[in-house]
Amino acid sequence: MLIPFLPYHLDSLGFSTRTTGWIVAAFGAGYLIGQIACGWLSDRIGQRATLVTAMAAAASSCRPSRNSDPLLASSWRRT
Repeated sequence: MLIPFLPYHLDSLGFSTRTTGWIVAAFGAGYLIGQIACGWLSDRIGQRATLVTAMAAAASSCRPSRNSDPLLASSWRRT
């Protein structure tokens, strides 16, 4: 998992310590919510259907981010 290196990477991109903290906290919160939601969904519709649905959602979310503007991401930087 790359999360232990995320703060170092964000620091090299010029993000402030405060922004880096918010990004890492948002990742942790999203991970927690995802684990709870997928566990509940797995109990309701089954493990295989949950995995297929999660993989399809992850794959479909990668497509729009492929065309994202790197300048938009860099606008979060604090100089």
